[in-house]
Amino acid sequence: MKRHTKRTGLLAAGFLLASATTHAQNLAGVFPPGFGPNHESVQYRIAYDPDSFATAHRTHYQRSIDARKMWRIIGQVKKSDGRVFDAEQFTAELFWDLSSPHSFWQHGMRFDATLRTEGRPASIAANWSGQYDRGQRWQWRVNVLNVVQIGDGREGGIFLQSRAQALYRLSAGRSIGIQHYGVYGSTDDLREFQEQGQQLGPFVNVPLKDGWVLFGSVLFGLTDSTADTNLKFWVTRQF
Repeated sequence: MKRHTKRTGLLAAGFLLASATTHAQNLAGVFPPGFGPNHESVQYRIAYDPDSFATAHRTHYQRSIDARKMWRIIGQVKKSDGRVFDAEQFTAELFWDLSSPHSFWQHGMRFDATLRTEGRPASIAANWSGQYDRGQRWQWRVNVLNVVQIGDGREGGIFLQSRAQALYRLSAGRSIGIQHYGVYGSTDDLREFQEQGQQLGPFVNVPLKDGWVLFGSVLFGLTDSTADTNLKFWVTRQF
């Protein structure tokens, strides 16, 4: 009972924290193929643009179904000019690990369904993740995202994104690395490079006591259509 009460309190606090100003900032992560059979966690994320002072906030809760599958629910809010905080979108995700046991190469799928407010179209997605571990220190990970809009106001084509990460493990579970995010437009209207969303930058991941984990990152825009700087900070509680 104590564990359940603690978890409920953390979820409530996370969604209250998410009720802050949001903008089109990068809250994404380079997701792994799987999480294992007994994973359960709650996470709060914030992203900040120091040029425009815009922030974005999100909270999610996730839990393993079995050794290969895990579900996640996500809430994200925004504040319109001169208005109270409004819900922006809600997402449900299913992770499915397709890897062979004890392999250095892992891969899996993530299926998403997102509902958006203010008359914007909903979306569904089928996303792939691949991960390769080189010894005990190095890890490489790549994501390919394929999103289709549905409902009123939808645009045609498949919206394409990529994410990539190189990670180096330090002592005591800490790690550092570099991440890249690419947004290319849809198959009906692929963007020129300077019109794409392209970001690159370092990150650090620090586990603490009692299942707490901190993550920090700074991303730099590589194109005219991308913000110059995007700061990200996550707080995770694993149960």
